[in-house]
Amino acid sequence: MKRLSWLGLIILISVSACSSNSGQKVEQNTEAGEINTTLGLAYLRTNDLNSAKEKLEKALKQNPKSSFTNMAYALLLQKIEEPEKADQYFRTAIKLDPENPEIRNNYGGFLCENKRYKEGVEQFIQAMNNPLYKTPQYAADNIGNCYLKSGDLVHASLMSMSCWMVSMTRL
Repeated sequence: MKRLSWLGLIILISVSACSSNSGQKVEQNTEAGEINTTLGLAYLRTNDLNSAKEKLEKALKQNPKSSFTNMAYALLLQKIEEPEKADQYFRTAIKLDPENPEIRNNYGGFLCENKRYKEGVEQFIQAMNNPLYKTPQYAADNIGNCYLKSGDLVHASLMSMSCWMVSMTRL
């Protein structure tokens, strides 16, 4: 009988240790994922695409539910001209954090670049209308550029004026 109670105690301690270790591991993976995402974006900015891909894929394995990591990977895929995959990762990022104006603004840029002007403008509008967005004038400017690319000069010029007004009200 004593043997069973000791065995039970050992199992209980082992299970407790495993569960606390798994919590630490998740936290460590989240932190490592954020670091690898930041490094991946730095490599992307310097056009070191192989290193960017390596870091961002590692970050996705470490933290697949990070909207920031999914957006960063989408930006890489956009850069290496894999639009179908980029679209998928942008959509995942938005699903994970639908209120994030930076994701919406980047996705809008991707959509306009791929001649999906109406969808792009919709993303920019959502970003611009977010009261927590620190730089709504960028989204307004992007709307104007998207209209310009689509050949809609009337809306492009209206957005140029709107961009100026938005930047003046945020001073």
